[in-house]
Amino acid sequence: MMKLFVDLLPPGTFAEFMVNRSREIGVLFKEKVTEVPQPERDALLRELRVVLENWLAWTNSQLTSVQSVDTKKLRKKVVTRVAKSHSLPSSSA
Repeated sequence: MMKLFVDLLPPGTFAEFMVNRSREIGVLFKEKVTEVPQPERDALLRELRVVLENWLAWTNSQLTSVQSVDTKKLRKKVVTRVAKSHSLPSSSA
């Protein structure tokens, strides 16, 4: 079913959807994983680390092939975008 969904979207739309959804899932995962008992949580986090390291390695390989990108400006843009997307109301407990 997921493959059908992916095939129906234009590549740019799907890619943007995945980036945005990954941010949302990351926030939800952080909230929920704390409720998992410690031994299971450690196993899940180790597995997640491998997945994320693989994603990062692939992402870096894609970025290094584009030499004309000003990485300093790109990094600032990404950091600003991520900071805005993760702005949560502060809770005073």
